[in-house]
Parts: sequence; structure tokens; C-alpha cells
Amino acid sequence: MSPTLASAPGSCCFSGVKHTGTPVGRIEDLGGISTYISDPPAPTQKVILFLADVWGPLFINNKLIQDYFASCGYVVLGPDYFFGDSVTNHLQVDHRQAWIDNSRKPAIDAFPAWLDAVKGKYGKENTKYCAVGYCFGASFVMDLSSDGSVVAGALAHPAFLDESHFEKLDEEDHTFPLASRRRAEDIMVARKSTYHFQVFSGVKHGFAVRCDLAIDTERWAKEESARGIHKTRLKSIQTFERSISKTSTRIVVPISALYIPLKQQEDLPPVLYEPVTCKPPCRAILNPQIDIRGRLWICPFCLTRNAFPPHYKDISNTNLPTELLPKYTTIEYTLSRPAQAPPVFLFVVDTCLITEGLKALRDALVVSLSLIPPYALVGLVTFGTMTQVHELGHAECSKSYVFRGGKEYTQKQIQDMLGLSTTTRAAPRAGQPIPQQAFGAARLLFPVQQCEFQLTGIVEALARDPWPVANDKRAFRCTSVAVSVAIELLETTFPNTGARIMVFAGGHTTEGPGMVVSNELKEPIRSHHDIERDSVKHYKRALKFYKSLAKRASNNGHTVDLFAGCLDQVGLLEMKSLPNSTNGVIVLSDSFATSIFKQSFLRMFNKDDQDFLQMDFNATFDTAKELKVSGLIGHAISAGKKSACRINSITPRTSAVIYFEVVFPAGQPLSPGSRGLIQFVTHYQHSSGQMRLRVTTVARNFAEANSPSIASSFDQEAAAVLMARIAVFKAEIDDSSQMFYAGSTACSSVSKFADYRKEDPVSFRLTNNSTVKRWPDGGRQVTKQDGYENFKELLENPVTDAQDLLVDRFPTPRYIVCDQGGSQARFPLSKLNPSTTHMLTSMYGTAQAAGAGQAIFTDDVSLHVFMNT
Repeated sequence: MSPTLASAPGSCCFSGVKHTGTPVGRIEDLGGISTYISDPPAPTQKVILFLADVWGPLFINNKLIQDYFASCGYVVLGPDYFFGDSVTNHLQVDHRQAWIDNSRKPAIDAFPAWLDAVKGKYGKENTKYCAVGYCFGASFVMDLSSDGSVVAGALAHPAFLDESHFEKLDEEDHTFPLASRRRAEDIMVARKSTYHFQVFSGVKHGFAVRCDLAIDTERWAKEESARGIHKTRLKSIQTFERSISKTSTRIVVPISALYIPLKQQEDLPPVLYEPVTCKPPCRAILNPQIDIRGRLWICPFCLTRNAFPPHYKDISNTNLPTELLPKYTTIEYTLSRPAQAPPVFLFVVDTCLITEGLKALRDALVVSLSLIPPYALVGLVTFGTMTQVHELGHAECSKSYVFRGGKEYTQKQIQDMLGLSTTTRAAPRAGQPIPQQAFGAARLLFPVQQCEFQLTGIVEALARDPWPVANDKRAFRCTSVAVSVAIELLETTFPNTGARIMVFAGGHTTEGPGMVVSNELKEPIRSHHDIERDSVKHYKRALKFYKSLAKRASNNGHTVDLFAGCLDQVGLLEMKSLPNSTNGVIVLSDSFATSIFKQSFLRMFNKDDQDFLQMDFNATFDTAKELKVSGLIGHAISAGKKSACRINSITPRTSAVIYFEVVFPAGQPLSPGSRGLIQFVTHYQHSSGQMRLRVTTVARNFAEANSPSIASSFDQEAAAVLMARIAVFKAEIDDSSQMFYAGSTACSSVSKFADYRKEDPVSFRLTNNSTVKRWPDGGRQVTKQDGYENFKELLENPVTDAQDLLVDRFPTPRYIVCDQGGSQARFPLSKLNPSTTHMLTSMYGTAQAAGAGQAIFTDDVSLHVFMNT
């Protein structure tokens, strides 16, 4: 019999402190076991199997822990394998051992059926299961980990473990004492298993569930245990999801593509007919890579034979349609089916602004009305203490619907108050007038050409919110209610059509479900450190509320833009899911009177040479491929299909990064001339009201890992962007520093693709034969000498490049020329080395003059610290 490492539950397992809170999960029957189910804020395929201690998953403490894991983005399932007869019914000392002996076998026997039921309901191709076990549940986690049922497992104060549990794997605790813990770790080290230990002092067995929250040490240990389990599980899932072949690992930079779906191309021919597609389920679109044989074409992706439609009867190698010409790897079809409705623009305007800022915002909105297409629909929502939805179809006088700013409205309540329903939806064709109606959306959303005069009058008459503000108070600002009403208005009237909700906020939300801070000035706005310590009063509720709004907007193809004109915070951290999920824009400025806001806002309405907005809507992006897509980084959401995603707003500069996985059977060499094919398909609503389809088909040769052709075809700029996207993505989902990841990856990349002699920096040479050198000091003085014309061009190129970037960079940036030692040098120094003050003699703060001021410590990166790490 294998030696015991974690013994059966003891006296400490039957005591503890009962916590208070409101569980948000539900109870359902799965495989004959009552199961506590806690859902995440957004749909996910990551599932946690919560295997409870002797108190069971329906104990209030365990419910709250499960809800915490769900809030981190997991579906959490807690089986009551005690069948309603947990230890709460057997707390008498003389009952405990008999209860333990009688409970284990029924739990073990029932668990497989429950697990099968879970996989039947939640199991999909990409579903990842993790398990966490407390005390009684620890042995279940070890069994699941050993047979590969889960990608990660975690234990807290385990029981019923022996050495065999650890041999199966690829603070003082009487059931799992120090010697046993060390022995368990020795086994896992010997077997090279991946594991993670957290040990907390000053707490007893059961602390992760039943600690006394009034004792700071125990509360901290419980919270850190939950956070540690979440972070460790997250890393395991990410590692599992991003595992790629050894070949891909050796080349450092993953096989990937930086794709701009609507990139402007001068030679792009107009195609005014429907595309020819392969048979389901492939549905790849006819492209130059096909094999033509008589009146048939062979799909290069699935090798299916397809017949050409009748109007292709005269096709031949010398008479090819546009989509088959080799030079057109990208082609755009103008589809015969028009959009369901013209684009919709809904302005959501903050009236709690100072007079100057409100006047500037009014002027910008009036100008924008002349730039929006005349057939586009517009609407107006204003907010301050109250939210008002303005009725544009009421010509006799100004009329609006008022919502209380401090109340959270349901979708049904908003529909009833606005008189909306799906039956009253107005859906005119683009370019066609909307018939006058006295009900539904036609009262609130009108074509610009019909309401420009009236809407201009309403905007110009906007006044500051009349609600009085005391000296010790903040203004009541109900941003969250206004955004909620706007999203519901579009969701009910124009679902799955192109629309933009443009939110203009002049401060933080002080009332309503998305409140960031109260209106009491004595309550300070939350700081970064407050969020790190999880001590923010309103943060979690606001974050959950805005995420739910973002999910609804993104699922309906609607975009949410955030324009902030404020020196203080506006609550962007809580609201960022709105633009992130819908590909909206974020413009932060000190005031709506600044040129940064004015130029950025009006630049959104730039037009092409055909006088159409360079702004398109409600796009779906899909791939037909023989390469496996392992992920996409960009502002997109899943469209419900395996490889399809939705991009609610798309412009000629919208880009997406797609990462692939190339896997060949072990030991099988590449066949000569083998290629990888991929087709990008973008279906979107053009600003003209037409539906269009952009198709790009590319083929690339495969090469062995050590082939010289890899280095010769290496794209340095694309690789830098691709790896930067990964680093930023990792930084957003993981608290650990990514600076070392980026640095080590860069070193690995250049060592793979560059030529150099060790310990000789001057010899460093990339494949385009450009040499990295240290140019002589003297700067522009050198350029006046003969023979330094190339150096002069080198110094001028950044200025030229900057001017080119400013033409279409969004938001419009400030452009400042900074020379070292000059007056403008303070701008980069304040960002790169903010801990250095003007009182320090050294620019890096290494030496202080007599009487020097104290260094300023900030959250920004310090160049001095970075260079010395």
C-alpha cells in the first residue's frame, strides 16, 4: 500500500467561521448530483470543477469562492457528492468518523457519471477543464490530473492523498504536514511534473474556505490562495492553448500574419456579381490558386470538385474572370443584397460640463452633422443628473423621455418607457426616406436629411445640467444609465446592423449602476494601488455592469466610442470593455475645447474619393485554411463559428493578428514545393449601405526548420509588431512583468535571423545587410561635411516619417521635436525617467547637488531602472 501523505479529515476540518455574502449561482442536476453552477460575465470554454471540502459546495463559504472564480472568467461547477448530507448535519464528535467512512464510497462511485454529464453539456472542441480540490476533494483532483481529464489542478489543505497520487502525475497542516509536503514535492521534481506550491504561515487546515475574516492574516491567506489558484490555472490554460510544434518553437517568432482586411489598393477591380463558393462545409471562395479542369474547379483547401455556374461557360486559361487572375490575390465583391438599414449614429452627451467645454462640444457636434451621410440615422441622448432621450420626430416643440440617474433599469422597462418593441422597428433601405411614423424608432432616430435643422437647434440649445452642486459635492453624472438606455434603444430597434454610440463624458460617473465614485468630495477617486489591493468600493459592480453592456452591444454589431474631455479620471478602467469589445475609439483630452479632441472627432468622418465615409460597419471575419488558426489578437469577438469573429467597426487601417500552428507528423519530411494556403474572408456593411465581401487568398512555401530561405524571407517589421502584440496581450491578462519576455524574445529572434560575431557588436548584420553602428557625436554638424550625405538623410528620415504618420494617426497626437539638451527634452525625460527632478545634477538621478529636492516616484517606467535590470 502506498505511504500516506495527506491523511483523512481531522478535528480542524469540522470547525471554522461562516462567511456572509450573496451567492449569484444556481443549482442544477448533472448526472444525478445537485451541482452549484456559477457563470462568468462573458461566455467562455474554460470550466473549473470545484471539488469541495467536507462542508460541501452548497455551504455559503464555498458558494462565494465559486462565485469569485466565475468572476475571473470561468464556468464553475461544484458537485454535491454528499447528496445533501454534508458535515453540517454531523458536527457531533462521535458522529464524524462514521460520517467520513460512509461518505467516501458514494461520492467516488457517483463522480464518473457526474463528470460524463458535465462533458456532455459543456464539452466542446476547445473546452478546457481545470479542477480545484479542498480537503475531501483533493484526491478527485489528483485522479483527474493523472488521467488527463484536466489541464490544471490545484489543492488547498488536502486530505486522502498518498504517494501514488503524485507518482501518477506527468502552513502547518496536520493532514498534509511538512514532511509529507516535501516528499510530495520530491516526487514531482523527480518526475519533472509542472506544479505550484503556496504555503501560508499563521493559519490552520481549512483556512482557504473557513477562515475568520476578522483576522487580517487569515483573510489575506484565504484571498491570496484564491488568487493564486486563479493565476496558476490561467497560466496552465494559456500554456495549453498556445502550445505549438517544436518547429514553430525553434523559430522563436510564431507562424502568423498581420492582416489589414480593408487596406486601400489602387488596382482593386470592382466586382459586381456574387462570388462562387465551394460546397459546404468548406465554402472557400473561387481564387487564383485553384486547379481548372474543363468545366470543373478543384478547391485547393478541401480538394472537392465543383462545377462552374452557367455564366462561366466560356472560361479558359486565356479567358479568366477577375477573381482568377493571378495578380489579384485580393478582390472585393459588391453583393446584390443591401444592408438591412443605413448606418446609425447615436450621440450620448454629458451636460455636466463647464461652459467653455460644453460650447466646444456643441460646435463639434453641429459640424459632424454636415459630414454624416444624409441617409444615415441619427439620435441624441443627453445626461447629467437625469438621462434624456430626445424625440426628433416631434416638430412642434422639444420633447424628451427622462430616466432617473440613480436607478438601474431592466431592458423591458426601457422598452416600455420609450414605446419600443421589435414590431415597431423602422428598417428603411439606405438612401431611401423613412416614412413618417408616430411610434417606435422613427420618433427617436431620423435620417440626417430630415432632421438636421431640428437636431441642430436642440444641440445648440443644450445647457449645463441645472441640478445644483454643493461645494463639498461632485456633480451627479449618470453616464452608465445613459449608455444603458442607448444600447437598449439600438438593440431593440436595429439589431445586427451597423451603428455607433458616441459617448462624450466630462467626468467620472457618480451615480447609477456604473458608479466609479460617489458625489461626496470626501471620498477620493480610486487609485491604481487601491485596485491592486482589491479595496475599491464600486469597482467590481461597475466593471460587471459595463461588461454586460459591452456583450450586448458587440453581439448586435454596434460600436461604442468614448470621448473624454476632463483633467480628472472618467472611469475608463471600468468602461474599457465597451470600446475593446466593439472596436470603438478612445480619445482622452483635457477638455472638449482642445484641438486634440476636435481634430480627432472630425477625422472619424473622413471620406474617400467617392465621397463615402472611410468607416464601415458590422463586419465578420473568417478564414478558409489548411493551416490551423491558434488565435487572433485584435478588437474582435467570436461570431459563433469555429474560426469566425465579428469586428463591429472596421476602417482601411483596422488590422488583426492571426497566429497559426503548423504540425507535421513526427519524422515526416516536407515534400518539395509544398505550400500553405489561407483565405481571409471579410463580410461587411459599407458606409454607402451596400454589403461587400473582401477576399484575400495567399500561398506561402513551407521550409524545414534550418532552411536558409527562412532568414532571407524574414520580415523584421512584421515580426516586431507580431511579438509586440503578444507582449501587450500577455501584459493585459497577467500581472507579471512582460519587459523581460519582450527582451528575451527580441534577443532570441535576432540571434536566429541575424549574422554576427560573438562579442563584436559592430559585426551585427540583419538579412537586408544594414549594419548597426554608433554614429560619431556631433549630430547635424556632421551632415554639413562632404561624404556624410547618407547620414544627413538618416537624420531627416524620422522627421519625414513622423509627418507621414500624423496624416492618418488616430487620435491626433501632439508633435514635439525634442533635441537632447534642448528645452523640449523635458517631454521625453518626464515620461522615460519621471523620478528625476530638475533639482538633480545628473539626468538619471545618480548624483544630487547640495539641497537637492526629493525624487518623485511614479507608476511610469524609469529608463534608469530599466537599463540597470
